[in-house]
Amino acid sequence: ATHLPATRRNVWRMPLAACLMLALGLGWTLNAGYFADFRTGTGEQRRILLSDGSTVILNTASSLSVEFSEKQRLIRLHGGEAHFKVAADAGRPFEVVTGSSRVRALGTAFDVKQWQGDLAVTVYEHSVRVAFADGETIERLPEGQRVASSSGKAGVPENVNLKQVGAWQDRRLVFKERPLQAVIDDLNRYRPGKIVIADAELAGHLVTGVFDANDPEAALNVIEKTLAVSELRLSDALVILRRN
Repeated sequence: ATHLPATRRNVWRMPLAACLMLALGLGWTLNAGYFADFRTGTGEQRRILLSDGSTVILNTASSLSVEFSEKQRLIRLHGGEAHFKVAADAGRPFEVVTGSSRVRALGTAFDVKQWQGDLAVTVYEHSVRVAFADGETIERLPEGQRVASSSGKAGVPENVNLKQVGAWQDRRLVFKERPLQAVIDDLNRYRPGKIVIADAELAGHLVTGVFDANDPEAALNVIEKTLAVSELRLSDALVILRRN
């Protein structure tokens, strides 16, 4: 067998390692919607006017691409959350695609949220058609209802308070008897770094409150004081919550 000298092996390893890091980096950026037409950073919100007159409110840490043609209007939501108010155009259906799921507007206004593999669709005006990754389809989800899926499997539609679930558009986070884990998951979308709950019982504690999305640190402080929770802050990038 032929053995390369150590110096020559290192010469080969360096470009191979660089190529591997580049491939991993490109994979991450593509998955994160790096080449999307529109995107928002952590804590940022953006209002977009599309060429057909439809409007989009793109929430924090979100990205989407627009593919309009003479026959259809297609939005690819790579991740995050967006509110759509659709302009009428009978000849060109308006659809939002998230992974293997599709949401078709049958009316005017709706939200689509794709986060950590889960999907939620909320209808504000008229109705939408939702086709999930598992093959199940809701032909008409009416105004005032929301449906969610986990890992592509559809849940049961439920009535919601539109002012409450749509408060994010006004930079408010509203929670009514929600598990603390769900609240922290939302806060993590609005601040850099990550908040982790170290206690399973604490994670399930129900929380009710209204918080300012512009100041997630203040929201975290209120939660800690109200629930008598202490934090271990290794840095702003990692905060661990535990009972006192």
